[in-house]
Amino acid sequence: MTEYITSRQNPLIKRFVGVTSGAVRGEYFCEGPKMLRDALQSGITPICVLAVEGVELPGLPDSTRLIIVPYELIRVVSQTRAPQGVAFICSIPEPDSKTDQNGRYLLIDRVQDPGNVGTMLRTAEALGASGAWLTEGCAGPFGHKAVQAGMGAVFRLPVRYVSAADAAEAGIPVYAAVAGGEDVRGIPRSHPCVLAIGNEGAGLSRELLSLVSRRVSIPMTGKAESLNAAAAAAILMWELF
Repeated sequence: MTEYITSRQNPLIKRFVGVTSGAVRGEYFCEGPKMLRDALQSGITPICVLAVEGVELPGLPDSTRLIIVPYELIRVVSQTRAPQGVAFICSIPEPDSKTDQNGRYLLIDRVQDPGNVGTMLRTAEALGASGAWLTEGCAGPFGHKAVQAGMGAVFRLPVRYVSAADAAEAGIPVYAAVAGGEDVRGIPRSHPCVLAIGNEGAGLSRELLSLVSRRVSIPMTGKAESLNAAAAAAILMWELF
């Protein structure tokens, strides 16, 4: 059954705003018809969808609430300058604590830019990673900017938080991305591994560096001292995964 809301004081609109601000826990916010289709195709059941009348929508599960709202209310909840007329919220999944001993994982250590986190998740999912691990201090993978940059990667890629010790004890070699490490091109591809990418300015934590199996680098012939964290992660994952 389709519902209609016209007031920004409606509790549901306040709930959407609370999700985007982080005041509501356990849910995350997405927007756009393409993202909605991607979520549904990935087996995600949105809790609630807000849509402007006339916007073409895919078929929704019976359990998903569909609310028709004026464009002004989409703008109230939207995090973009030009909303596409669709916004929705989903439940954050329970983290998958299982580790595939034959898998390849991305470990994101204290990366603070949600755009970088989302881009890394998108690349990891595209290159067949078994999952992504984050340490405390990372930008949240379910924050709006990370979800948008990830283009729905969190719909399909298992994500969980770990400590440095957790990563080291997982039973898979941990490769640290650092300056001056081994040329990544010399390391056999497709072997089980955890690729660790560090904070944009500080790099990997000392604790994590003390526990890694190998240190790997991207050979560079230009004068740049380093690459953006997401760009470095993409190159290294391509070589290793």
